[in-house]
Amino acid sequence: MTINKLLCIVLPALMLLISCQKTKRSTKQVKQEKPNVLFISIDDLNNWIGCLNGYSNTKTPNLDKLAARGVLFSNAHCQAPLCGPSRASLMTGLRPSTTGIYGMTPDNEIRRPGNVITKDITFLPEYFENNGYHTMGIGKLFHIHAPDSVFNESGGRVKGFGPFPEKRFVWDGFGASDRKYYGRTNTDWGAFPESDSLMPDHQSVDWVIERLNKNYDKPFFMGLGFLRVHVPLYVPQKWFDLHPLEGIKTPPYLADDLSDIPPIGLKINDLPMMPSTKWAKESGEWKKIIQAYLACVSFVDYEIGRVMEVLKESKYADNTLIVL
Repeated sequence: MTINKLLCIVLPALMLLISCQKTKRSTKQVKQEKPNVLFISIDDLNNWIGCLNGYSNTKTPNLDKLAARGVLFSNAHCQAPLCGPSRASLMTGLRPSTTGIYGMTPDNEIRRPGNVITKDITFLPEYFENNGYHTMGIGKLFHIHAPDSVFNESGGRVKGFGPFPEKRFVWDGFGASDRKYYGRTNTDWGAFPESDSLMPDHQSVDWVIERLNKNYDKPFFMGLGFLRVHVPLYVPQKWFDLHPLEGIKTPPYLADDLSDIPPIGLKINDLPMMPSTKWAKESGEWKKIIQAYLACVSFVDYEIGRVMEVLKESKYADNTLIVL
């Protein structure tokens, strides 16, 4: 089993669904019949968060607060064991077995003439727009960002999973694989860059905060898609410092854990460009990879806290539903 699969075994794309109850009534309440919706997706978040009984050295205070205020779905399942089809399924309301989308279909090709099932489909943001909402979105919501013109306001597409150091820290992206055949993975881990402000996710939150401080003449649907905790597991050093190696316990490891997986699953899993758990254990990197993953989770948790704080103080505090 590869490290990527180990860390993201429960839900590769959208792990947790939280429907947040309305906050304490605000004197700045905007009067409207329909509630606003803040829709948040976190790429490759598994169940290592406090409100799901946590994990070794987990620190997710903002996610835990959000879960405590609403409904926590602790038995959620992904529609497919890959990001692209899971997101296409969520945004169309159709299973992969219906759409035929099992791979990383480009956003603009989900709805196309050649796919009779989806050629006239209404995407989730469009549904809200059709029902009187002003729609906005930034970050990784569909596979990349969103099909063209799906949002009234778009913060732009994802441009890779950077920022990247000049040279990789540990994993060269190829492993022992045939470089030409398998291509390269983003997988690597380490403290980088120097500050949160250099992270695309931080900039996405800035974009959302700016819009939470504006006035709207109709309810809004706001989509915020985080790149982390997708690899590379790069965040500033301070997030690594929250998770010292000596406080981390490794999860159970079964060498034959894939023995009951069907052949197609084994084929997807067998990517030599990814570091295996066996390699990580033997090379002394296992705890370091877990540390990097937990650091990324804490970084995203902090960014969610930034959004929650601004929303709490905004005129939309008492009439916004949050779905994560």
